[in-house]
Amino acid sequence: MNRPYRRTLFDRLGPDAGAIVKVAALSGLIFLFALILSVGLFRDRFGLLVSVLAAAAATVAIAAVVVKVSSLAGAGFKSFIEPSGSSTPYTQQFSHQEAMAA
Repeated sequence: MNRPYRRTLFDRLGPDAGAIVKVAALSGLIFLFALILSVGLFRDRFGLLVSVLAAAAATVAIAAVVVKVSSLAGAGFKSFIEPSGSSTPYTQQFSHQEAMAA
């Protein structure tokens, strides 16, 4: 009866899983807008195939930027919530009370 735990998508992707799922859900809409824009810009000069390739490249670039910005925002918030102390290292202090206690 004991089945082994099967790793899910969120286990494999880690903390960025939520952002990746959102980008994947919106990638069709991003591609559609990029295709409309690229057809307007490139169709007369280069043809429809170049417009589709440009839209696909734009979709991948936008998705990568969104995931990276999300990751950096999370890292910044984590450093605010859980400071590591690396930005202001401890300086040795000598007090009269500590010397008397020792």
